[in-house]
Amino acid sequence: TQKDLFGVSEMKRFEQRLPDFRFIPALSGEAAESDWTGERGLITEVTDRFLSADPTFREAYLCGSPGMVQACIKVLTAHAIPEERIFYDRFTGTS
Repeated sequence: TQKDLFGVSEMKRFEQRLPDFRFIPALSGEAAESDWTGERGLITEVTDRFLSADPTFREAYLCGSPGMVQACIKVLTAHAIPEERIFYDRFTGTS
């Protein structure tokens, strides 16, 4: 949901300064009637849509649950992104 987003202004600054960087937040739990105009759906679905539209994509940075990270790696490698160009941090829920 929107309330779960953080670091958005920093990511947007990166996007402005780095010509090859794209920040695309996607929400899977946002209420349909909310004012959110960004991407909706599971991140794997959104990733698949954007990769299909942009064949120049070359690397990815992921963070999240182990299951989400693994699912994204499957989508990325299916689009010919080599695993050595996929960087991630799997959140395990332990501190």
